[in-house]
Amino acid sequence: MNRFRFPMILLILTLGGAVAAAAQAPPSAAWISGNVGAVTADTITLQGLAFPVSTEAAFATVLPDGTLSEIPLASIQPADPFHGHAVLGESGFAWVRGYVGDRFFWHGVVTAVVRDESGHPLTITLDDTVTIHVSQARVVGVPPGQERSSAPDALDGASAAESEPYLLLDGATLGVEGIAKDGVIAAVVVNVAAVDFASTGTIASLVTDESGTVTGFVLDKDGTASNVVLAPFTLIRKGRRILSPGDLEAGMRVFVTGKSLSDGSVVAFEVKVAR
Repeated sequence: MNRFRFPMILLILTLGGAVAAAAQAPPSAAWISGNVGAVTADTITLQGLAFPVSTEAAFATVLPDGTLSEIPLASIQPADPFHGHAVLGESGFAWVRGYVGDRFFWHGVVTAVVRDESGHPLTITLDDTVTIHVSQARVVGVPPGQERSSAPDALDGASAAESEPYLLLDGATLGVEGIAKDGVIAAVVVNVAAVDFASTGTIASLVTDESGTVTGFVLDKDGTASNVVLAPFTLIRKGRRILSPGDLEAGMRVFVTGKSLSDGSVVAFEVKVAR
């Protein structure tokens, strides 16, 4: 499986303006990685480039417990690993955001998930190899095959409020962009290969737990059976009416969208019952 991690010097240029036949317009922004050369009250030097710090700049680092925490400029020290975003303004380039730590990227399959009491994912393990803290990450569902993609500004202003953490399931394929420091990795953005199952069929039988609560069903489509798992986030509806798992019955025609798991079952994101 292709996977890589690169705490290395990285310069990604975001190009603005029209592209001429022989040359490109000057860069308007840049992500730069490396070790801090010098820090003053209003500048950070990285890779020989001494950029002023914007008055609205924000900096963060990874704490030992895996959380991303904002830090003041004064706490950044020479030789610290740093991944920063500089933007071109009227007075030249200036730092607007930065992380004390190495840029981290990994593409792989989820082999373990640790959740809190409410079911929110705290950490994930990829390929039985690396454990990543994800409690503050923005989790984004993308079409299968696009989870490797990572925009140059993926680490800038990521909002956990837009997150879809229910996509972090055992067997999910994803790409993680984050920051690593002292062996601790915190994800900022997670691209998850989301819906890869969509099928119309008939509920052949219901699956219940020991208390009789419906936890899933067997979907029959032209003689092919699929085990569908109902999760707390599964939306079940009939027209505009929202149903509960207990409203489902054998023989109902349903349209299911969801995520295939490594054991062959499907976690349903939505179940539409035919009217």
